[in-house]
Amino acid sequence: MPGRVVIATIVFFACLAIGRWAQESGLRHLSSEQKAALLDSLSGIRKYSLIAALPVVLAAFHFSTYGPWLVGAFVAVFVGLTYLRVQALHLPSPFNRAYSTHLGLYLAGTVTFLIVVYLL
Repeated sequence: MPGRVVIATIVFFACLAIGRWAQESGLRHLSSEQKAALLDSLSGIRKYSLIAALPVVLAAFHFSTYGPWLVGAFVAVFVGLTYLRVQALHLPSPFNRAYSTHLGLYLAGTVTFLIVVYLL
């Protein structure tokens, strides 16, 4: 029987894969101009999120008791900012539903992983 960390990792990657599939299916509802606007809107988040993640990960290792909470808070803020940016573009509702599903699965997979690995 695989350990709980292996199962949590599988659930995490399954959530990422299904969420990515939902996002890609939503992109079919956008025109070329809307896709360009979406990429332009999220470029700053994509560019600087890795720079912001580095201190969070280092702090999570340094303060091991608070590590899962720091990572969870970072992911929640990242998802929230991304959601607000996409909603401000007023894109078609089929895409918004698919993108919201993508972000929800991303957040659910991360929270599930953190709870199973660190709290159980």
